[in-house]
Amino acid sequence: MMSSNLLFSISLLIVCLLCLVNASESKLVTMEELKTKNGENNSLIWLSMLGKVYDVTAGKEYYGPGESYNSLTAADTSVPFVSGTFTPEEAEKDPVELSDSDLTGLLEWQKFYADSDKYHFVGKLVDPRYYDEKGNEQPSLVTVQERMEKIKIAEAEKKAAKEANKKARLEQAKQEM
Repeated sequence: MMSSNLLFSISLLIVCLLCLVNASESKLVTMEELKTKNGENNSLIWLSMLGKVYDVTAGKEYYGPGESYNSLTAADTSVPFVSGTFTPEEAEKDPVELSDSDLTGLLEWQKFYADSDKYHFVGKLVDPRYYDEKGNEQPSLVTVQERMEKIKIAEAEKKAAKEANKKARLEQAKQEM
């Protein structure tokens, strides 16, 4: 016969495993749901970046009603973040149309939200630019991600070349001494 402590431990382990499984399945957020998350009437405050929805309620001093970043909430704000035009029309634009320079800025914002301890990932935005109703990536998102990956690689190569050049100059300076 199993002891009650062992049964409790097994039960706790099962609950933890179920939590991990559920956490790995992203919630699908509709545009209609996202549009209600603007902080009005004490609602949560959400924004989307490349179809990834983040809860920014913890930053209501920035994102709450009447605050400077409230216009970035309750929508996908990928394009407005880098264009500086915070209108509903701008939010509806497809990031695939952005320049590489703008995508570099978007990479920085994406990293900011993904790495934040203050703001939390909610789920995927069901939108023809990003994810379908099953959570599958859409062609536009895939194109943007591929371009962003190329930008990351080019930046890493450029950084490595600068470091190699710096090292070579230091070696040359040492030899000339």
